[in-house]
Amino acid sequence: MVSLLSAIVFIAVAFVVFDLEIFNVEIGLTHVSALESPLLIPIEVDASPWMTVGKRLKASLLEGERVSPLHPRAYQLSGWWHQVDLERADPEGWPMPAGAGVIESRSGYQFGSENLTLPWVLEHVCAEFNLCHHSINRIVDLGAGSGSLGLLASFALNGSQLVSVERQSSQCDRLQRTLAAYLANGVQCHFSLVNGDLRDSSCLGLIRHALSGSQADLVVMNPPFFPSGWGRESGSEEVHASTHTLAGGVGAFLSAAHDLLTPEGLCLTLYDARRLSDLLPALAAQHISIAGIWCTPDLRSGRGNEANRAWVVTRLSGAPVGWLGPLKSS
Repeated sequence: MVSLLSAIVFIAVAFVVFDLEIFNVEIGLTHVSALESPLLIPIEVDASPWMTVGKRLKASLLEGERVSPLHPRAYQLSGWWHQVDLERADPEGWPMPAGAGVIESRSGYQFGSENLTLPWVLEHVCAEFNLCHHSINRIVDLGAGSGSLGLLASFALNGSQLVSVERQSSQCDRLQRTLAAYLANGVQCHFSLVNGDLRDSSCLGLIRHALSGSQADLVVMNPPFFPSGWGRESGSEEVHASTHTLAGGVGAFLSAAHDLLTPEGLCLTLYDARRLSDLLPALAAQHISIAGIWCTPDLRSGRGNEANRAWVVTRLSGAPVGWLGPLKSS
């Protein structure tokens, strides 16, 4: 009797999970929580045709949140785009739709304006390696945070699939609403959201499942680079966890990228230019080669000739970074 009851319960649970999975495929967004038994949670998408992405994002805000624009004109004071005509509605072929942005906490982690240089870096990378934009279809954003890098990459490359991976549940909740706003506006890219720790093999398994068993053509990431205990701890737990290596450093991120990429895939890492020496042993440990480095200047007074952040372009093929001596994983 007990065995029969267990079988009935198993069949019922299997039916519910299957039904939820189909629903998520239809709307194009899957959210997987970092529980021992991951759940596929359906997202309700408002399909009102008259609302722009910006209005949908604002309508999704909760108390203490804001929409951070994904457009360089919103960050003119940062000075990154001194060679770009910011008065144009579409500067230099800017790929994002009008009103594009991400939902962020007013008191929590917020992406840096250097993230918005990604479309131009991708232009250089595609030209350097003779890549057609349409050849980069499957994109993974590791440590997605509010989702800016993944969205910028998917729109710049017209990717067909984006998997955003984030460990913090608070970030995932906002990112879920952000992605839903784009889907409701008719975006063709299939979005998936994995809430999990990329050091966990089960998390990597969920990412592969979201990729339908395939591997990624491109991985983008902005891993935390301050060592645990370095500097003054932020009053925001979310900010501290996003900037310090409390749950694995760049080594863990590169290890995940190595497992997820196709043999010819690319990985773009946004990192602190002053800490590139920390990146080299991590690259060597994964036998990854450096294909190029693009630096952004430090715009603080008197530091214009110093690098602030660096886009490090790496790939599995090519001559890997060599390291003479023992390597420690991070």
